[in-house]
This record gives sequence, structure tokens and C-alpha cells, in this order.
Amino acid sequence: MTQKKYWIAGIATLFLSVALFTGCSWGMDWFGGGDTKKAEEGVSSKVIDSDFTLTDTEGKVHKLSDYQGKKVYLKFWASWCGICMKTLGETNAFAGEEHKDFVVLSVVAPGVSGEMPKDKFISWFHGLNYHHLPVLLDEGGKVTRNYGVRFYPTSVIIDSEGVVREVRPGHMSKSAVLDVMAEIP
Repeated sequence: MTQKKYWIAGIATLFLSVALFTGCSWGMDWFGGGDTKKAEEGVSSKVIDSDFTLTDTEGKVHKLSDYQGKKVYLKFWASWCGICMKTLGETNAFAGEEHKDFVVLSVVAPGVSGEMPKDKFISWFHGLNYHHLPVLLDEGGKVTRNYGVRFYPTSVIIDSEGVVREVRPGHMSKSAVLDVMAEIP
């Protein structure tokens, strides 16, 4: 290889590494927040008014407070995010497993920040045949903004009392989620 090809390969590798560990962020400047937040006693109230009511792609209504007493793993993602799409099968399988003390949910903001409109998204998502992963539709992006999401994917860990324990940009593997869930009440 010529020196120019090594430089190009090195730059491409660096770009992919940064994208893998930080996530996709196209057009998300208006969301605000988004720093990794972790606290012994939950994330500051500046970021979270944690309860919400959202409808999923099947028309079922989900209210976060309905999960009181269980921990919640929320994955915020977008259809245009390559990392999100590459890991969606893993998240679907994870959501399909039996978890005695926590639930797995995901959130998409149709029509916001480059995401397709609601009806088109629902049709597209149903075509993927992921039957285990509940996808909550955050029309207008209010919940996404409230949780300080600036990058996709972003994981939010909520304890059994409804306190947000962590907001983490980038992909969280199943083992990482299980580790965090084991550490919180």
C-alpha cells in the first residue's frame, strides 16, 4: 500500500471507531442535554420529568408509571442510524427474553430529526418482523428531548422507584445492560 492509502485507511478506521462509540447524531442539535449522566441518587431533575405516556407501533398505550416496581431499560433509536439498525436484532431478542425485575422498551420520534413520519415508520418497522421489541412513538420528540437524548442510540436506565439512574449515549450491549440492572434497586 502506498502511504496515501494507509492514511485513508487510518482516517476511515478512526471515523468508524468514533461513530461506533458515540452513535449517530445527524440533525439532533435541538435536543439539548445528552451528556452521559450517572448519579448515586439519580439524574438531576433538570433532565427528567420521567413519567410519560406513549403509544407503541401496535396501538398499545405505555405509561412509564405503570412499570413502578420494575426497572426499565429504554433504548432511544432511529431508522436512519446505522449502529441502531445493526444492533436492533440483538435488542429485539433481549426484549423477548423473560426478565423478572425489569422491562425492555424502545423509543423512536417519528417525523423528528430525520426520522420518517409515523405511518411510514410503523409500516416499515412491521416489515422487519421484530415481534418482541415494543417501539414507543414519541411524536414531536418531547420525551426524547426531556431525557436529553442527542445521539442515537441512547440508553436510559430507570430504577424500580422510577428514578433515572443513567443516560448513556451509544450502544449498550445486553451484558452491559444486565450488569447495570444488577447494580441498581
